[in-house]
Amino acid sequence: MKLTGKDPTPMRTLLLVSGTPLKKKTSFKRQLALLGRVLAEGGTNTLLSGPGLGETSGVVGNICGAILLGYPDQFGFLYDDTAYPLFFWAQLSRLVDPESFGNALAVPLTRMSKRFLEESKIENIGPVIPHGVDTAVYVPLKRGEKAAVRKRYGIGDGFVVGTVAANTRRKRLDLVIEAFAGFFGRAHESELLIKTDRKVGLDGTDLGEIAAAHGVRRRVKIIEGSFDERRMAGIYNCMDLYLTLSEWEGFCIPVIEAMACGVPVATHRVQGPGELVPYDDLIVPGSRESIDDGAKLLEADPSAAALVLLSAYDDGTRLKRLKKEGRTEAVKAYDIRVVAELWTKLLSVEA
Repeated sequence: MKLTGKDPTPMRTLLLVSGTPLKKKTSFKRQLALLGRVLAEGGTNTLLSGPGLGETSGVVGNICGAILLGYPDQFGFLYDDTAYPLFFWAQLSRLVDPESFGNALAVPLTRMSKRFLEESKIENIGPVIPHGVDTAVYVPLKRGEKAAVRKRYGIGDGFVVGTVAANTRRKRLDLVIEAFAGFFGRAHESELLIKTDRKVGLDGTDLGEIAAAHGVRRRVKIIEGSFDERRMAGIYNCMDLYLTLSEWEGFCIPVIEAMACGVPVATHRVQGPGELVPYDDLIVPGSRESIDDGAKLLEADPSAAALVLLSAYDDGTRLKRLKKEGRTEAVKAYDIRVVAELWTKLLSVEA
């Protein structure tokens, strides 16, 4: 992969480079585009780059630095002696070769990723800089507005457990459905809202069939597709509680989006989500650890998750407190303007 793109000005340019094709609507592209927008508002000239830009678009000149988001094998220039600094926004699930990041400064997304970097004996490690969300878009809606959004999606007035994730094995939507089924046994007016890319995964995993097998198909609402930020904010606002039971995450942007919308998040001690929530009230105990090709994975206990859901359902006062705590944490630590400030500070030091 080469660094290519159209540079609209003669100003020095900060490249924001995705390891995945720019034509696809990936979380990498969305995060870099959001960061670029805010950095540009502060006066930094930025340019989004990555696979999918043809050679005819020309090589960018006058580069002051490049922030890379993806995996090391997606960037063939990591070992090049560039005249500008490279910053690799790193997410790790295992120990890696000490030379993995080449000449780039590894900037970990979370504390656990930083620990993997340190244990891998990576020499150039920067500060932890998380992903960000626009907390001016992801906001709690008023009761009437929430009711209107629920009506739009055919969701009732009962307690709604929700999650947002691609239908892949790592996200463990099967465990989310199983946990909801256990919860539904006590909360008969509840619903499960799943926002995903596809109801049937590429590996054949059919979320509808899983829900039917657990006897809750009529209580599970599955919304497919790719939506803009404002529509996603509305979907989060349909939820009373957010549940994620992924076996591993490099970060998990939906967790901070949910918190920004004032939705309490239940999860387990997994990398990513377990590091982001500012409270222990909704942590699911009893996850089982396994190692897959060197990567540490945690499989959540759906029965324990059901009990956490029930405890939240039965304690409206606590849920109200957690809504405020989550929103406060999202604004303080994960607002995209806060993240942009962290990058601006690092870039100025490394210039």
